[in-house]
Amino acid sequence: MGIIVGVAAKSPSGISMVTTIVREIGSKDPADLVMDVGGTKTLASFLVNLSTDQSEHMVPVVNCLLPHLNGESVTFRNGVLAVLGEMLCRLPCSEEGPMTTEARDSMLQHLVAHLHDIHALVRVKSLHIFQQLADIQVTLIIKL
Repeated sequence: MGIIVGVAAKSPSGISMVTTIVREIGSKDPADLVMDVGGTKTLASFLVNLSTDQSEHMVPVVNCLLPHLNGESVTFRNGVLAVLGEMLCRLPCSEEGPMTTEARDSMLQHLVAHLHDIHALVRVKSLHIFQQLADIQVTLIIKL
């Protein structure tokens, strides 16, 4: 499914399809994500694959996913953190591009906040993303 959306996103009308899909997933009720573990894992995996292929199209709509970082589903929290990590790894920071310094700083602040998450798997995921960023030598400036 992610490949189909990725191929479709190459066309100008496909970009709106990516944003619509991400908004629809972001509007899911967090209680539903806790009850349907298999579906949640599939959605999280789909979002990560989409952010890998279409990072530049995900930046404007990533705010739809951020409320799920405070949700009950650990699987979806890890998925949203992975989406943030993929965008940070793949997109250069520039004033005129999709990844502005404000967007980058906001994403980094979410990653830092989840270093203190109540669930160990989320803390590990956040640390893993910071390790990936360090491995590709992304300049990290974290304002604490």
